[in-house]
Amino acid sequence: FWGNVGALGMIALPCGLAYAILRHRLLDITFAIDQAVAYGMATFALLVLFTGMDWVAKSALEGEPDKRTFVNLVAAASVLFILKIVHQRVNQVVRTTLFRKRMLRMQRLRAFAKDVRYFVDPALLETELVRTLDETMDGCGCAHYVRDGARLVRAAGTQGTAETIDLNDAAILRVQSSGAAVRTGDVRSNLRASYAFPIIARGILGGVVLLGADDSLRSYAPDEVAAVQDVVTAAGDTYHVLRAYAAADAPALHPTPTSA
Repeated sequence: FWGNVGALGMIALPCGLAYAILRHRLLDITFAIDQAVAYGMATFALLVLFTGMDWVAKSALEGEPDKRTFVNLVAAASVLFILKIVHQRVNQVVRTTLFRKRMLRMQRLRAFAKDVRYFVDPALLETELVRTLDETMDGCGCAHYVRDGARLVRAAGTQGTAETIDLNDAAILRVQSSGAAVRTGDVRSNLRASYAFPIIARGILGGVVLLGADDSLRSYAPDEVAAVQDVVTAAGDTYHVLRAYAAADAPALHPTPTSA
């Protein structure tokens, strides 16, 4: 009996660990696979190269063991020297072939984080922020909320996102206290989203961006979350400046009459 329990445990433990890693992104599994494939291919290529050099040395220097040993040492040193170069080249090939979609996603997020600082229309900024994040993150659903008194009001969002958010929601409280993105599944949140990204202005929560409003509770790799946060931070900074300019340029509701 206990032998069966032990065997079952040995099967359940790795399966449970694999599920936790894939479901909750405890590790960046894509990065791990990327590096494993790159190092594996680079090592195989260098092994073939070293074996070929050893065969050539053995054939050309047969009967001269001292010279053959010297050539093998030089070959080994050369292989170690070019290992990093070969790995970098192989890693680039692996990323552009096996992980091309992820690479393009990261490139688009980094590019938009730069472009977003040059918007001059707050409404257009809100719309483009939501559209870009939704499309880049595989149509997961996105919404941008701005603070209005004791609540957050949707400024722009995909279909099905909530109109308002309670500032007392657990995820909102967490982003305020941490100043960082929060996975809603890690807290007791009522938000219909996978992640909440804060927009902080002068140390105060000015708004949030919700990602993953399709109720799938998606998980993203740490570098993807960081890239989205960079976009949200840049957009929040620009949005705050544009709103400040708009408030400064707005005419007074009751202008002071001037004397003739």
